[in-house]
Amino acid sequence: MPSGSRTRSRYRWRRWFVLTGGLIVGVLGLWIAREMRTPKRNVVTPVQESACGFDTPASECDSGTTLYPQLNEPWLSTAPVFVRMAYAYAVQHAEDLRWIPCYCGCDRQGHRHVADCFVEPEMAADSPRLRMHAFHCNICLGIVLDVQSLRAKGWSWPAIRNRIDRVYGRLGTGTPTPQPEGWTMDHHNVQ
Repeated sequence: MPSGSRTRSRYRWRRWFVLTGGLIVGVLGLWIAREMRTPKRNVVTPVQESACGFDTPASECDSGTTLYPQLNEPWLSTAPVFVRMAYAYAVQHAEDLRWIPCYCGCDRQGHRHVADCFVEPEMAADSPRLRMHAFHCNICLGIVLDVQSLRAKGWSWPAIRNRIDRVYGRLGTGTPTPQPEGWTMDHHNVQ
């Protein structure tokens, strides 16, 4: 085979690879551009959440009211939804969370229960002062979200306390959280 045809054959392959690669990059670029322009469903804006649920946009909800108006801290307004949900639950149920310990090691900071990780101990019900401690602590957030989930399923407070002690107690020493008198550790809803 003459050397000229070998060279032409080599150039054909190179040209084919360059054109194919360029085509792939072009199609990929067009697809990315289209995806960036297309509005996404089920996106919750960082400032407003839907009263229908945390994964439904307010525009698709009947009431469209803003949840958790008491959580007006600037650092919390851009937090992920699950963080705001945990703070809202902690504010609304601070009295009940006084009986639930925290296992993140915050007892060294003087915390007595998981509510201390979210709100100042002596807070007014209408204007709570939030603490940033739980904002960065997955253990605190996990405990409060687990409590919220278990209460929604109908678990009793003693059963929830038992569950939190068993699940999170493996992480270390908990806060010195007493149990109220009259609580019996029923195992009704403990899994």
